[in-house]
Amino acid sequence: MSQFSKNEQINVPSIQIDKNVITYANSFICTDNISLITISPIPPNNTWVGAIILGILGICTVSMDGIGIIPLIIAIIWFGLVMKYNNERGKNLAISLNSGATLYFNCKDVEFLNTVVNTMLNSIKDKNKSTYSISFDKCTINDGVLKESTLINS
Repeated sequence: MSQFSKNEQINVPSIQIDKNVITYANSFICTDNISLITISPIPPNNTWVGAIILGILGICTVSMDGIGIIPLIIAIIWFGLVMKYNNERGKNLAISLNSGATLYFNCKDVEFLNTVVNTMLNSIKDKNKSTYSISFDKCTINDGVLKESTLINS
């Protein structure tokens, strides 16, 4: 299993739920380790504060020797990129683990994410009975028996 940062965005086309295990890419999560499943955006990037400080520094030094234009231009580009990222965070399936890490699975269809949350809730309630394949790309949920190779190779 990969090491997680506190908040990690995971871009996979689908996840599989087989009994009490959620599998995606080369990783898996035991549903017993989940503390919260919700729909939310990725936390915002707050490095814009550094861009503002760099911009102020650039403004102060531009009047002195003219070289301050470089940090000012860098600050403007930095600030613009951070704002663009923050505006495009979108809605995600957020799975918070007992370790404190949160995994974000992106999907463009918020209504589908509501269905995914309900499906995962039912899967956790019916532990050891349910098997689902959830496709974020196609916005579909298939239930039934999954082949063993699907769980390993997806």
